[in-house]
Amino acid sequence: TATGVYGFGQTGVYGQGDYAGVQGSGPIGLFGSSTSGNGVYAYTETGQEAVIGRNLSTAYGARGVFGEIHSTQPGGSSSAVLGVNNGTGASGIGVWGSQDGTGYGVLGETLNGGYAVVGDNGGSNTSGYAGSFNGRVAVVGTLTKGGGSFKIDHPLDPANKYLYHSFVESPDMKNIYDGVVTLDENGRAVVTMPDWFEALNQNFRYQLTAIGASMPDLYVSEKISDNHFAIAGGQPGGEVSWQVTGIRHDPFAEAYRIPVEEDKTGSEKGHYLYPEVYGKSVQDSVWYASSPNARYNIDHPEGPQQPDLNDPLGQ
Repeated sequence: TATGVYGFGQTGVYGQGDYAGVQGSGPIGLFGSSTSGNGVYAYTETGQEAVIGRNLSTAYGARGVFGEIHSTQPGGSSSAVLGVNNGTGASGIGVWGSQDGTGYGVLGETLNGGYAVVGDNGGSNTSGYAGSFNGRVAVVGTLTKGGGSFKIDHPLDPANKYLYHSFVESPDMKNIYDGVVTLDENGRAVVTMPDWFEALNQNFRYQLTAIGASMPDLYVSEKISDNHFAIAGGQPGGEVSWQVTGIRHDPFAEAYRIPVEEDKTGSEKGHYLYPEVYGKSVQDSVWYASSPNARYNIDHPEGPQQPDLNDPLGQ
């Protein structure tokens, strides 16, 4: 229970060796503590790692590196783990997470209504990105956004241009279906929808457009029932373009119906999601008002304080 090695002074313990300068073994292999500087400081000028955490255990929850903010009332932008890359180019990475199997490269978790993962681009909607995904993205839950589009290589000039289309939006969780049907010898047709159609949709709306000839008497003769509807009054053998919309009523939609209008409350009141379009500053944003971390980052653009490599003791 005694102390194997104890050092005191500007440099408490110094070690130099071909493999390890200082090696520790025990329930805690190496312990560092400080009331003013860094508890443990590692520095290298090679292309290798300054600190390596390696855990050989196969137990659940094993960790190579663990960081903890012990206080239950930490200061703004306190972080259990901080990664900073001072590179000014596009190749630097602040924090890297990798996993060889089918697990997670990076996992963020919150248990009390916070944000599991946050990407902050300083509030800009014109440059840079708060998040970038190269591959499929799965969202289990609702998605809220200011706008959206698809972006693809332009079909007529894929090497030199992009093509954008905006999403079709609705306040009603609405689905759109369409097609073209050929009328029979009586000017009628039955349009059959998928077998899940009525399980997913309700409150149907119809639109019919005659193709190739006028059909002033064209109408929906039978509303949707048993996943089909009927058309009549058209020209025999004529074509009809049809469109049907329905509002989702599946269990998820009923449980999480989207509110069309909502009053801002608390710190969000008097602030804006997109202050720049109203001629306001970033300090007028909902993000600034509701997030202490956002306020700190905006008010301190220089970023978190970093240790001085030439003065690790902070003297």
